[in-house]
Amino acid sequence: MDNFLPITTIAILVAVVLLLVIILRKIPKPDASSSLSPRLDVIERAQERTERAVREEVAQTRDELWNYGTVFTMLSYFGEKRGHYLRGNSRI
Repeated sequence: MDNFLPITTIAILVAVVLLLVIILRKIPKPDASSSLSPRLDVIERAQERTERAVREEVAQTRDELWNYGTVFTMLSYFGEKRGHYLRGNSRI
């Protein structure tokens, strides 16, 4: 009678493990390629959009810097001319 509780506990534990194995075998395994492909496509499109936006931003910044440099060069050129006139040098 003293061994009844441990033996019953072990028997129930074995039954639960067997039932768990049976249930896990009946669950269909998801196909990794079919569920992963749409997600990868979404990530790829997002990456392409990001790359396009970065390229456009870099091109716009490059154009703005070019325009700024051109204006700065022109202003400094005219500033030098103005300095010549202010100092009394009429020749350029």
